Amino acid sequence: MYTYMEMATRKVARGGAGRLGALQQARVEYLAAWQWRRRVEAALRGVELTFTQWFVLDGVARAEAMQRDAVSQSDVARATELDRMTVSQVMKILVDRDLVDRGPSASGPTYRIILSRRGAQVLREAEEAISAAQP
Repeated sequence: MYTYMEMATRKVARGGAGRLGALQQARVEYLAAWQWRRRVEAALRGVELTFTQWFVLDGVARAEAMQRDAVSQSDVARATELDRMTVSQVMKILVDRDLVDRGPSASGPTYRIILSRRGAQVLREAEEAISAAQP
């Protein structure tokens, strides 16, 4: 017996996306995203990160790569599409765990954020765990 998700996915794979309708297609994608998130959360337990901590840490790395320099918390919020308050709260945890370095910016009342060596290592371990957990 197939679950709703499996049946809908099979219809989409056979080219039935037009028949499903936009709303049903959105439901299928939403459920698939949540299933993926649960797999990622389980994989991240091994590296002692929550989903949001990993996502912000990854956002720091991506923003740094784009700017080729330290970034602000606002840059990370834009990279992750999370609100600035959430990024700020998670950033405190990442600083306490020595996964990012945060210092004052010379250009104003913002912090400059950079991935620490330990943070880069933990991020690599997290990515490996996530990749291994994919079906």
